[in-house]
Amino acid sequence: EFYGSNIDLSLLKNYTSIQLSGTADFYGHLSGSINNPYLDLKLVAYDGQVMGQPYHDMRISAAGSMDGVKIEKMTMQNETNEIIHSAQGTIGFTGEKQIDLTINTKNARMENIAEAFFPDQPITGNIDNQVHLTGTVDNIRADGHVLFHEGSYRGVLLTSAEGSYTYASGKIILRNFVVKSPFADMNIDGSIIDNR
Repeated sequence: EFYGSNIDLSLLKNYTSIQLSGTADFYGHLSGSINNPYLDLKLVAYDGQVMGQPYHDMRISAAGSMDGVKIEKMTMQNETNEIIHSAQGTIGFTGEKQIDLTINTKNARMENIAEAFFPDQPITGNIDNQVHLTGTVDNIRADGHVLFHEGSYRGVLLTSAEGSYTYASGKIILRNFVVKSPFADMNIDGSIIDNR
């Protein structure tokens, strides 16, 4: 068994490529063989960021080994204790590296999401998103539903944009995507292929 408190998460920058900050308390239990130990971990962190996503309170309960980990529960709350991000599922680290993970986002700021995933895009607003990740770590499939509201993209005001999407093999498929702005409304169905 091991535990720690008041740990500065930014100290982990030398061990992971994930940007972390905040102060954490944790408790864990390690068992099994030295070649493939089994870890059961509970972590609570305060007032930081994960990949540009700010949180006031983050809680993680996970267990696993070098083969993979099961995220029993992960939540990130803002300063009013509203859950902004949550996740549950499994991620494999060996063999086919299977993934089965559901991530929910509610009233997150689009600027924070953009900073992590597409920093060169001038976008503002709020986003609700539910996505189910399957496949493998190296070949992820994402099926989700997104609602973007009260924002702008490249200076164009947007009342909302809502629809379902699938990402697989470098291709994004949009279904029943409705975009509303003060100037025009449009419906989008189709696919976007990454030809890079």
